[in-house]
Formats: sequence, C-alpha cells, structure tokens
Amino acid sequence: MIIGPQKLLGLVRKIKLVENLSERELVNPEGAGFDVRVKKFYKLEKSKSFLGVSDRKTPDIKEIKEKKKGKISF
Repeated sequence: MIIGPQKLLGLVRKIKLVENLSERELVNPEGAGFDVRVKKFYKLEKSKSFLGVSDRKTPDIKEIKEKKKGKISF
C-alpha cells in the first residue's frame, strides 16, 4: 500500500507514527515517504512464530546496536 505524504503527515500528527521529523519533512515533504534516522537496531530471534487467523506468536527480538554519537558499526 502506498500512502501519500499528506496522509503520512496526518498520521504523524494524530498517532505519532514517526517522531522527531525535520522541519523540512513537516512543512514540505517530498514523494510518498520520509527520510528516517534509526537510533536502535533489532534482530528477530529464531522461534516458532506464526500468523494465524485468530492466533499469532510473534518472534522474540534482541537489540543488537544503539546509535551513539557518530557512526554505527556492527
């Protein structure tokens, strides 16, 4: 599904879909997306996850890196 910039901005304002957007993204968004800066990275752990009609089991996650000042290295 493609969501246009005006719909994205509406969701940002209504449900805080994305936080800490730059002033340019809030005032003059381009295309159908945002530039995103990531602070934390997570890895999905191997598990018996599934998505059923009425039941689901989501995989466990593990934080693998948090951005400090400067670059992120793995």
